[in-house]
Amino acid sequence: MTSAPSGATRQRPNLKNLGRAMAFLGQYAKTAAAAVIALLISIGAQLMVPQVIQNILDAMTFGLVSQQNEGL
Repeated sequence: MTSAPSGATRQRPNLKNLGRAMAFLGQYAKTAAAAVIALLISIGAQLMVPQVIQNILDAMTFGLVSQQNEGL
């Protein structure tokens, strides 16, 4: 087991820094809101990928099954 170097100490999260960041973003409220909206759209698109792949695979599978049944 390794330990942290003697000079390295882990700082605790500081809410004061979060407040400073929010104050800075307040100056760019429209840009920050646009970035958040773009992020949500991106997340939604990424969450849709497995569903699209499932639909493609289902269409291929059911298409092959129906073609095999037509030959019977």
